[in-house]
Amino acid sequence: NGNCAVSTAQSRFYGSAIKFDGVSDYLEVGNSADYDMNGDFTAECWVYPKAFTSDYAGIFGSSHDGDQHGWNILLRTSGKPHINVDMTHSDVTNTIPLKTWTHLALVRSGSSSGNCKLYINGVADPTTLTETDSTGTPSSAECMIGTYPGMETTRDFNGYIQDIRIYKGTAKYTSNFTVPN
Repeated sequence: NGNCAVSTAQSRFYGSAIKFDGVSDYLEVGNSADYDMNGDFTAECWVYPKAFTSDYAGIFGSSHDGDQHGWNILLRTSGKPHINVDMTHSDVTNTIPLKTWTHLALVRSGSSSGNCKLYINGVADPTTLTETDSTGTPSSAECMIGTYPGMETTRDFNGYIQDIRIYKGTAKYTSNFTVPN
């Protein structure tokens, strides 16, 4: 939706990325039980923010405030990512830079305290969440890239996103790791 498009202006890998201008641009992936994370999961991508223009700008995820279900990675105007797993949410401690490719991975592993973490360039942020329920499938929002579901005109990401991956049932990262070069 909007005018998001594949662009060769910026790329971490493969020679292109999806460009979002921060004004009503987003991709709808669909509403499916496939995005109901009822155990371990990993949601990861590379981001290149051009500007921090919208508070709680959606990078990607499947959640909606009204449904109280889902998961997502958002970006604050301060440059801090904000993570949400089944409406247990928080800003993380660290920020990400403008105009630099950054790898983000939201991981839920097991059911112990602090089982949800955001890895920034392979390093676990000290802020964690504890959430063990099934995330549920939001009934009124779809899995979206570049915006926050249900807020498609006010929480839009401004920059490039690429190499989005979702692993249901797998906590791909459980300790710090080296991101690909």
